[in-house]
Amino acid sequence: MRPFPYFQILHQAWKQTLKHPWLWVFGFFAGGTAGVNFGGINYIFSPPTQKQLEQASSQWTQVASWVQFHPLWFAVIVSAVFVISMATVMLAGISRGSLVWAAGKFADERELKIAEVNFSLTLEQGRKHFWRIIGLQVCTTLIFLVVFTLYFAPVVYLFQSGAISRAAFLSVFGLLFFIPAGVVLSFLHLYGPIFLVLYGLRILPALQHAFHLLRQKLLESLIFALLMLATSLMFIVVLLLSLGILGSPFMLVGYILLRSGLFQAALVWALGSGILLICYTIVLGAAFSAFQNLAWVFAVRYLVRSVNLEKEERAYAAEPA
Repeated sequence: MRPFPYFQILHQAWKQTLKHPWLWVFGFFAGGTAGVNFGGINYIFSPPTQKQLEQASSQWTQVASWVQFHPLWFAVIVSAVFVISMATVMLAGISRGSLVWAAGKFADERELKIAEVNFSLTLEQGRKHFWRIIGLQVCTTLIFLVVFTLYFAPVVYLFQSGAISRAAFLSVFGLLFFIPAGVVLSFLHLYGPIFLVLYGLRILPALQHAFHLLRQKLLESLIFALLMLATSLMFIVVLLLSLGILGSPFMLVGYILLRSGLFQAALVWALGSGILLICYTIVLGAAFSAFQNLAWVFAVRYLVRSVNLEKEERAYAAEPA
């Protein structure tokens, strides 16, 4: 078998991202949902002090008092947060489905001759799959919360009971199960939508196929995830350096205006410069998010093809001469 083309996949994803800037719109709303999160949880091995409990109780009392005297404002705030959250989730699901569908077309150059890939067609395809994508990601998130609760609840109970040594041991020992489970669920959260969109599967079969692919190609998946993490760190470094380079002239002009006694002009200049730099950051972040999504889809397509090819080779080798 040929070695996994890690850098070829990254190059292909980068080329398609630059070639089709309208993908950045979907990247903005997808928000890097293709990234695998291997973050941990920082926990201090000591129960909360009495002072901390009293402060928390006082804060909750103040919040409850405000809600009691301002029920209308509370209802408006909760409704606004709910509507914005639902809109964000829906746009993220549509954008993720759109990017996966477009990447599937880009991965097979022959399909581009049949149907031209453009923004409106990609958006239409994303709208067809976003409910299943949201449902799948909700399922994986709920499973993760259940696993986290099974790990975290006994630890909290032991801390509150004063069994510090047992709680510390259980915290460390539980990580041996919690971390692998979190990694598997992260990949299911990542691979599942790709199987939903590209192969037309429902939620449960998509999760099953994603798990089987991860089981058969665990090493390649982990290496590619680490490579994507490295590209994310490189992007952050490049972004910060570019912001420093681009921001220096703005800061210099603002300093000159301030030294000249033009305080209001310096304030307006600083506000305008800040808005431009924020827009620059958002555009680059959207482009990088689109690049991440395309790269993962290309990687999964190659992994699936390599698994199928291995099966064909084993079947051919098993045939009698």
